[in-house]
Amino acid sequence: MSTVLISLLSLLLFGLPSVITPHEEIPAPGETVAAAFPLPNSEVYGLTGLDAVLHDAVVEEFSTRATWPDLLIPSLSVIDSFPLEDGERGYICILRERDYYDLGHGLSDLSQPQYKHGAGANPIRLNIASAQDGSLYCSALIPSGDGEGWECSIRTICGPKEAIAEWMIHGGTPPIEPREITPADQDELLRIYLDYYFLA
Repeated sequence: MSTVLISLLSLLLFGLPSVITPHEEIPAPGETVAAAFPLPNSEVYGLTGLDAVLHDAVVEEFSTRATWPDLLIPSLSVIDSFPLEDGERGYICILRERDYYDLGHGLSDLSQPQYKHGAGANPIRLNIASAQDGSLYCSALIPSGDGEGWECSIRTICGPKEAIAEWMIHGGTPPIEPREITPADQDELLRIYLDYYFLA
């Protein structure tokens, strides 16, 4: 039985403890481990179809990594898309990483969770393909680079959408208003998550 299922069964049988213990050991960089908290998948936020595929792709890539936060919830905004080879489509997105620290020690009152937080935002592209049964899946996730390669990576992400690349690089008014898949607000993201797993 998985760690997540054991944790949830314990909550149902014995109630919410004053402390939920996160990982006690710090794994090696890039190592994937069982999450101390359930994953913030698309069902938590009521997503379906393409939005669910996009959201779950970034959850799989970022929320399952062994990192310092007790919980990482991605917030994704879609800016535009363009066709790729073999019938795939590339979706230009802004990924906001919402990091929650010490959350396991701040849930004695679910109406007022206590935590420290961090955040970051970066452009990414998700390539979406169709399976033989018609279902969608993410075939590739292309993150932005850093340092001297950053500008080049932005142009790779945006492909033929040059106006979007220029906006990302130089700022100003976005040529297309981004569409939020999940709330950008850190507190709202966490409230929906806690309501789903602990108050539903």
